Amino acid sequence: MTDPLDKFRRAAKTLRFRYETGEVEAHTRLKAHPPRAGEALKHADFLHVIAQENTFVSWPAMKDAVGLMGLDRAEKLQQLKIALHHGRISIVQQLMQDMPDLAVGHFGLLCAVYDVQSVWAMLTKDPTLAVTQAGPSLPLVHLAKSRMFRVWPDKASDGIAIADMLVANGADVNAGSIENGEPLSPLYWALGHAGNMELAAWFLENGAIPNDGESLYHATELGHVDGVKLLLDHGAQPNGTNALARAMDFDNADMVALLLAAGSD
Repeated sequence: MTDPLDKFRRAAKTLRFRYETGEVEAHTRLKAHPPRAGEALKHADFLHVIAQENTFVSWPAMKDAVGLMGLDRAEKLQQLKIALHHGRISIVQQLMQDMPDLAVGHFGLLCAVYDVQSVWAMLTKDPTLAVTQAGPSLPLVHLAKSRMFRVWPDKASDGIAIADMLVANGADVNAGSIENGEPLSPLYWALGHAGNMELAAWFLENGAIPNDGESLYHATELGHVDGVKLLLDHGAQPNGTNALARAMDFDNADMVALLLAAGSD
């Protein structure tokens, strides 16, 4: 039986040959996916580039995924992770249509695709999943970042149910993620990133801190005043956030008036 990874090993050998012969494209590819610094390049370094070009973190990660799931499923799982992270909802929708069980066993992804029954089943077996980082983020962040409510409006209530279950099992509504050294709360991800008003309201009603340094500023970018009003109604303080200046960038008089009424200087 042919090893599905053989073609990628050959690709790594070809890349190494082209790199060592000075081909510009090969050097560009290594700059885009840099191997180890300060060491002579080995075959493993070129395998690393090939793996990253195929959306895997490293060659060992790609090898393990392909070994466990087969090439097609492993590739689609990586595509699902990336599409959810970047909010490419049409890609997520297509992947889930092609392979409805693609997220099975991956708790953070199940939260992001609003699979409430699978989330409940996994939490029943292991409640600590609610407070255990799933990949790069906590489950509540995966849920908050998801934009899938836009194409699955009938599942919006499932997202709220998942949030309820996570908090009931110990998740902290204010425990977010660190991006470029800055802490970003689940409230920020739900409101300022995904534009999920219903989930953002749920967070605020369940103890989310409205003055998290990011949510009010980014709420001005939603294109309507509802997000700003929601935060102000829950005690957000506009001074020190640059929210007023950002609202003025969009020439939104209603939003500016709301911020001025709330005490913006």
